[in-house]
Amino acid sequence: MKAAVITEESKLTALVQAVEQLRAATTAEQVWSQAAAYLGQELQTHLASEGRTGSVWVWLASYDAVRNTLVGKDGVVPNPKEEGTLLRQRFAVTAGDVWQRALQSPMPLDIPDWSKEPKLGEWANKMKRLRPVGVTLCPLPGGTGVAWLGIPDWGAALRPDGKLRVRLFLAEMGQQLHRLAERQQHQQTRQGGEFLTQVMLKCRPQSSYEERLALMAEQVHQALGADQTLVYAYDERANHFILKTSAPRLRREEVVPLAMIQGLYQNLMLGELVAINDASQAERIPISLQFWQQYNAKALLAAAVLAPESKQLLGFYCCLSRQPRTWEPFDKSALQGVAQLAAMLSPLAELSQTLARLETEQKVYLGVAQAIYGGSDWQQALKTAGQILDQHLPGERWLLLHQNPDSRHYEIVYQSYKKRPLVGPLAPLHELDQDLLRQGGVVITVPNWQTELKLMTWRQTLQNQGVQAVLAANAVPEHNPHILLVLTQSEPHYWSPRDCQFVQALARQLGTVVRQWYLQQSYESQTRWYRALVRGLELLDQPLALVQHLSAALSLPQVALVTWTAEAQSGHVIAAHPHHDSLAVNVHDPIPVHEDPLLQRVIAQAEPWLQSGVELEPVTRRWLTGEGIDQMLALPMGEPAQGVLVLLDTAQQTWPPALIQVVQALAGALGRGLTWSQRVQHLERDYLHLASQNWQRQWHWQEWAEAVGRLTPEQFPEQWPEKQAQATHWLSLDVTLQTQPVSLSGLLRRASARMNDLISQNKVWFRVHQSGLEKANILGDGERLELIVAELLRFACQRSPQEGRVDIWCQLVQGGVVEVAITDYGPILMSLLELLRPDQPDPLGNGVLNHSPARELFLCRFQVQQMGGDVFYEKLPDNRFSSRLWLPLAL
Repeated sequence: MKAAVITEESKLTALVQAVEQLRAATTAEQVWSQAAAYLGQELQTHLASEGRTGSVWVWLASYDAVRNTLVGKDGVVPNPKEEGTLLRQRFAVTAGDVWQRALQSPMPLDIPDWSKEPKLGEWANKMKRLRPVGVTLCPLPGGTGVAWLGIPDWGAALRPDGKLRVRLFLAEMGQQLHRLAERQQHQQTRQGGEFLTQVMLKCRPQSSYEERLALMAEQVHQALGADQTLVYAYDERANHFILKTSAPRLRREEVVPLAMIQGLYQNLMLGELVAINDASQAERIPISLQFWQQYNAKALLAAAVLAPESKQLLGFYCCLSRQPRTWEPFDKSALQGVAQLAAMLSPLAELSQTLARLETEQKVYLGVAQAIYGGSDWQQALKTAGQILDQHLPGERWLLLHQNPDSRHYEIVYQSYKKRPLVGPLAPLHELDQDLLRQGGVVITVPNWQTELKLMTWRQTLQNQGVQAVLAANAVPEHNPHILLVLTQSEPHYWSPRDCQFVQALARQLGTVVRQWYLQQSYESQTRWYRALVRGLELLDQPLALVQHLSAALSLPQVALVTWTAEAQSGHVIAAHPHHDSLAVNVHDPIPVHEDPLLQRVIAQAEPWLQSGVELEPVTRRWLTGEGIDQMLALPMGEPAQGVLVLLDTAQQTWPPALIQVVQALAGALGRGLTWSQRVQHLERDYLHLASQNWQRQWHWQEWAEAVGRLTPEQFPEQWPEKQAQATHWLSLDVTLQTQPVSLSGLLRRASARMNDLISQNKVWFRVHQSGLEKANILGDGERLELIVAELLRFACQRSPQEGRVDIWCQLVQGGVVEVAITDYGPILMSLLELLRPDQPDPLGNGVLNHSPARELFLCRFQVQQMGGDVFYEKLPDNRFSSRLWLPLAL
C-alpha cells in the first residue's frame, strides 16, 4: 500500500493539487503558506520512498535586492512552538556565501552536510537552532528568493525527479505572487486615487495653507494607521527642518537639524519616496539614533514636498511606526499623493502669505505715517508700530537705537518687550558692521552667537542679559548707521529673507519718527543751551549766582570759580555746592595761584582743559577736597588770565560740544568782565583817591580862608607871606595815607576843637564818652582821621536842633577794633541812607558823589576803609542817627 502512495503518479497528482491550490490563493501569505506545506510533503515523500522517516525542514525567503537581504516568509520545522519564530527571520546576503551562490544559480544547489558548509553568512548565528544534515537550496524564479529544504540524513534533500517537481512548483508560485502583486497594486492605486479625491474635497473648505496641511496629515494618518504623522518645512537659509503640524498634535515645537537626517534629506532632494521597514536595518539611509529615539519609532515612510517648477525641497510628510512595519503600496501611494497635493497647493499658499504680508506691511506703513503726519505723540507712533510688528514677527523684544553723537554709543530711544527691558547703552559698532549696514537693503542677523562673528561689540552686553539671537537694520540705508531697528531673542532664532525685508522697510518708517524726535531733542537742547548762555550772561556780575546757575542748567554736580587780581599773589574760590558729598570745595582759604599746578596748567593753554581720571596735587587738594572728583573741565578767563572756571563730575560724564561751547562763551565773557571790572575798580579807586585829596585840600583851604579873613589890615602885610607859603605847601602836599599809632583821646580832642565854633553857635550839648579808652591808641593817618571825625561832627551839629545833644561813644567791640560812634537827634533823609548802604552795587553810578553831604560821608567811609577800618551810617530805634567808625587798635 505504501508503494502505491509513492508512485510517480501520486507525486504528480500531489503537484497538480498543490498548483491548483496555489492558483486559488488570494493573498501572498496564503501562497507562502501553501508552498511551505507542499515542500514539506515533498520531503516526507522523498524519505518515505527510501524507507526512512524523520524530521524535515523548509524555509522560504524572499530576496530584497535593495537591501541585499533575505526575508523569511514561512516554512516547516520539527518544533513549531520553539522554532517557529525563526521562520520570519531575516539576514543579509554577503559576497561569496552559500546564499549568494543559490540566488545566482539556475539549478538547485545540493549540500550533503549542512554543518560542514563554511560560508553560511548570518545563518550560522540567527538560524543555528535548525540542524538538518542534507540540504538542497532551490532558487525562486528570477532570483526573487530561496527555498531551503533539509532532511536528517547525509546527501541531497531531493532526488532529480523531486527537484524537477519542486522547480515546476516554484515557477508557478512565482507567477502567482506576481499576479497577486499586480492585482494588489491596481487595487491600491484605485484606493489611493479615491483617498486623494476625498482628501481634496475635505481640503476645499479650509482657508489657509496651514489648515490644509494639518487636515491632510490627519487623513493620511488615519488611512495608514501610523503611530505618528509629521509634516516638516525646510528652511534652506537656516539649514534645518521645522515641524509645521502633526497627527496626533504635538504641543512642542520641533527643529530638526539637517545633520540629524542627512541620509533622508539626500533622498528627499531627489524626490524619492523613502520607506524604512525596520530602523535597525536602515544602513543605506543613515538617520541619527536621536531622531528615532525622539519619536520612539522603528519604521518610517517619508515623501518629499517639491516646488512645482523649481523642484526645490519645501518639506516632507513622514509616517512613523513604533514597530518594524512593511509599508504597502497603498501606504506609499497615499503618502506620496498627499505630498504632491501639498506641493501643488504651495504656490497658492505663498501667494496668500505674500498678500497677507503686504496687507500687514501696508497697515504698518499707514499707521506709522498717520502717527507721524497726524501730529500725534511720537511715542504713540512707535507703540502703534510695535503692536503691528509683534503681530507680524512675534519675538521677545525689539528696540529703536540712536547713536549719541558725542559718546558714539547707541542709546535706547524706545523698546517693546515681553519679559524684561534691555539695559543700555550699547557700544559703538565695529567698522565692518558699519560697512554692512551702510549697504542698501542689508540687514545683519546673528541667529546664534556661537556661530557668528557679527556685532561682536554688543555680544557681551547682550549675552549678559540673556540675548542669543539679534537682527539689526539701518533706518537710513546707504548712510551711516545712526538709527537702528533691533530685534532680539533669548533662544537661537533664524529670520527668513522676507522677514528681513519687512524689518528693513519698517526700519525706514520708524527712522522717520526717530529723526523727528532727534530734531526735536536737538532743538530743545539748543534752546536749553541758549537759555543757559543768556541767563549766564545776565549773571556775570554775580559770580556765586552764576556758578549755581551753571550747575543747574548744565546738570553738573559742581561748578567752581577761582579769581584773582593781577597784582595779588593769591586768589579765592566760590562754588555752587561747597559741601557736596563727593565734590566738596574749600571756599574759605586763599589759593596760592602761582604755586598751584592745576591753575598754572590751565592758564598755560588757550583751549579748555578736559581730563578724566584726575589725580590732583596736594596744593590743589587744599581747595578741591572732594574724594569723588574724576572728570574735570577747566577754562582760563581773561587775557592775561584773572580766573579759572572749573566744572567737576564723577565718572561716566560726557562733555557734548554744545556744553563746552556754552561754557567757553561764558568763561570768555566772564574773563572780559573780570578784566573790565578790575580796570573799573582801579579807575574808581584812583578817582576816589583824587576826590579824597580834593576833600582834604578843601578843608585846608576853608580853614586858610577863614584865617586870612580874620587878619586885620595891620596884620596882613606881616602874615601874608606865611599864609601864601601855606597855600603853596597844600598844593604840593603828599596826601598818601600814613598809617601809624594815633592817640584816641588826642584825636577826639583835636577834631572837637575844629567844631567848637559850630557847637557854640548851635548851642549843642556835646559830650565824649571814652569808657576806659582814654589811653588807647589806634592805627591810621592821624591828620586824615582828625578831618574825618571833624566832618562827621559837623554833619551831626548842622542837623542837630538848637540845644540838642551830640555824643561820641567809644568802646572796644571786637578783637583789635575800637568803635567810635557819633550820635545825634537831628532829622535824616532815608534817601541819603539808601545811597550810603554798604551793599550798594554801584555806589558811584547812583550819583553819591554828586551832592553834599552824601559825597563827604562816602569819602569818609572810603578813607577809613583804606586804613583797615569801616564806617556805618544808620538810624537807631530811638530815632537817633549814628555814624559808627571801626578803627583798628594799635597794640
